[in-house]
Amino acid sequence: MAMRFIPFDSLSDAQCEEIAHIMTDPDVAQNMGGGARLWTRERIFNMRNFARSDARADSRNYFYWAILPPRAQHIIGICGFHPAIPQMIAYFENDHFSKSANPLQIMYAIDRDEWGKGYATRAIRGICAQPGIRGRQIWGLIFADNHASIRAIQKSEMFDRAASANIIVRGRECAIFIARQCHNPRDTDMFH
Repeated sequence: MAMRFIPFDSLSDAQCEEIAHIMTDPDVAQNMGGGARLWTRERIFNMRNFARSDARADSRNYFYWAILPPRAQHIIGICGFHPAIPQMIAYFENDHFSKSANPLQIMYAIDRDEWGKGYATRAIRGICAQPGIRGRQIWGLIFADNHASIRAIQKSEMFDRAASANIIVRGRECAIFIARQCHNPRDTDMFH
């Protein structure tokens, strides 16, 4: 049975509360861009409401799903894409990819009680295959000390690590991953 991905625009209030519970856990939030100050209950509801609005349909740069594993009764995390952060765009725009490509940054967060069960890897594979994503430049930015998340993105076999990345976000060094579908053939030397 396959993992299910529930689009944010169809989430109920109760499902938003489940996601808020996950995202406000300090152990989860510490590895998310923006940290605990950004991932609030209010933001989760705002993300759902934004997904329901016409603005989201026009932007095509925000894609979020709740993760529901086979036979599960509750949401165990979220995953999706949003526009790449400025540090990543600055790193790549001159040497590797054009700014006009409108790159997306992958994100995922799993309930702490569900860590180590392969859900992040399966979510990465699943969302990269979603309609509207194929052919887009997709980058991953992961704190270098978040070894479990680095293993998950590597095990997905959909991303390669950029060899020369050294971006600092919130005072922490980050590893950059690039989806294999958007590699620039002339830049093969930048991957391990």
